[in-house]
Amino acid sequence: QYYSDIVGGTLTDFVNGNFEAMMNAANWRMVFYNNSEFGTPDRWEWERGTNPHFVMLNSDVALVRDLSGLIDDEDGQVSQCQFTCNRNGGTGCPKPRCPHAAETFDIAAEYKHDNAKFLQDFQSAFTKMLEAGSDTDAGCSVPPCPIPGTFPTASPTLPQPSGSPTLPQPSSSPTPNPTKAPASAIVSEQEYDAIDADIAALSAAFRNDDVSRAHFLGGIVRLVAHDFMDFDINNELIPMGSDGCIDMDHADNSGLPQDVWCDNGCPLTEVYNNGFSHISKADFWIAAANAVIRIASDNALDLKNDYVSG
Repeated sequence: QYYSDIVGGTLTDFVNGNFEAMMNAANWRMVFYNNSEFGTPDRWEWERGTNPHFVMLNSDVALVRDLSGLIDDEDGQVSQCQFTCNRNGGTGCPKPRCPHAAETFDIAAEYKHDNAKFLQDFQSAFTKMLEAGSDTDAGCSVPPCPIPGTFPTASPTLPQPSGSPTLPQPSSSPTPNPTKAPASAIVSEQEYDAIDADIAALSAAFRNDDVSRAHFLGGIVRLVAHDFMDFDINNELIPMGSDGCIDMDHADNSGLPQDVWCDNGCPLTEVYNNGFSHISKADFWIAAANAVIRIASDNALDLKNDYVSG
């Protein structure tokens, strides 16, 4: 569904390289949200449809459209071009079609038609992210500080929950500023399994509400991705990356769910506070995202053996 929403055309169009057909995807449009009543920055986001209603961020759209120099640094608006235009090769509309993202468009098109290829590449990229990420509060004095180590082969049976997680409820107190992970211990296999089990229990608590489950589970993975995406391989002093510190006020993070992780009351925050606050937020978030991937893939993609804490 994800890549089908941003890449048009059929498998035949992809095989034959029918560029215009692949550019003729869903009609995404920019919508402004005034968030003054919530005390959070106003933002622009990409939307389409009403029932169901879909939302994407600039980072999603940038997989297939080159938004370089087109994004307003203050609120994220893209005002000089539009996502689709089916006239005159993308030039016959009130605004020209945004140019295609030359470096990633073909990859997104391939993933649309080959989910197995996407899962294979995702596993490789996510594993590399875990190995490259570090938390300088964990005792390392010269970053980057990955700590070697893997867990034994995971049992094929689902670990039992560590407690009784409650049904997720939206929070009225979103995190207004960056939250920094505390000094942490290495995550044991038993703790990893307990995190996995709690996320599985929260997922099951949604019962038949697939939309809310997707919002919650997807929010966890997006939280981890946004925590990592400021990683700077060229900055030997402060490489950033997966450190459990995320600025919810930053334009790049606008659109992240505010009811998955927050100061108090959000489901993922409650799991952390009730049983895992002795480990870093970064380690906890990544383990939780791994659980989501295992659940969403029906155990086909289990990253436990690739997990490195610290």
